[in-house]
Amino acid sequence: MVITKEWFTVEEAAEYLCVSKRTIYKLTKEGRLPAFRIGKERHRRFQKESLDKVPRPDEETANVEALLKLSAGADPVLAEAWGNEKDAAYDRITPVIKPKFTLKQLLAKVTKDNLHNEVDTGPAVGNEAW
Repeated sequence: MVITKEWFTVEEAAEYLCVSKRTIYKLTKEGRLPAFRIGKERHRRFQKESLDKVPRPDEETANVEALLKLSAGADPVLAEAWGNEKDAAYDRITPVIKPKFTLKQLLAKVTKDNLHNEVDTGPAVGNEAW
């Protein structure tokens, strides 16, 4: 006779979904995973049916990968939607804070008088980041 578990504790639910207990609490707080409170101490219990409806991490990754495959080159409808005049403003990336100086202005101030010589930091010790 096989007995299937219908109710899970927080720890068991976390193990069943392959996530941390913190994630279980977060899913409960967000309303994505219904929890039942039992006993005087109001411990949480989860139904197996509810746990099976929660997307697994590997399923979410697959969904993200599917979204990343969407591109204007792969889909002519997206190419038309993304390639219009109204969207051109979103194609330009501008810094949030404008720099005080341009690179050209900074390089113009470099002279032979203020240019320092190479600095010797000694022999390599094996943990340098190149």
